[in-house]
Amino acid sequence: GLLATTSLDARTDLGEAASAAASTAATPEEQCDAVLEAVGAWLSEVRPEGRGLRDVVLSEVQVADLGCFEAVNAVYARHFAVEPPPRLCIQTPLPAGVHIRFRFLLQEDPAAEVERLRVQSISTWAMSCIGPYSQAARLTGGGGARGGGLFTAGFIGLVPHSMALPGAAEAEAAILAAAASAGGGEDAADAAEA
Repeated sequence: GLLATTSLDARTDLGEAASAAASTAATPEEQCDAVLEAVGAWLSEVRPEGRGLRDVVLSEVQVADLGCFEAVNAVYARHFAVEPPPRLCIQTPLPAGVHIRFRFLLQEDPAAEVERLRVQSISTWAMSCIGPYSQAARLTGGGGARGGGLFTAGFIGLVPHSMALPGAAEAEAAILAAAASAGGGEDAADAAEA
């Protein structure tokens, strides 16, 4: 099973010391570091059987300005150095003074197995990682009543072996191939024309 967090940012109450550190962080990198440090400590406290941030199965990162992405990414990598979860990152309007916000899906049962796919080179079959995240994670087993799931990172639809955006002909061929492999037949041609 899974547990979902609410939005977590510099204004989130995660205990007195943690909240004070996060609320005084001025830069996006400082907020990223303070919030992830506070969330990791909070998770370890409220879920003693858990593993802190290692229980994160999927991470959503919201930034007020994607211009800070490289710097925030370096900080994020320090907190998710071992088996990072799949992640999606978007730029979105955030409240004044908030540079970064997180939402996490956590494995409910620490005994559940999480398998992660992380390809860090150019491949003919998988998108290359450009940061500290896995392309996918599969949650299986554990003692929870609910089953597992497959979680994927947000990604740009690049051609894996060239890391280039597909042209119209490549996109149409991909749609036809996907529809044909799913048994789409005539529906494949309709999908390509759409």
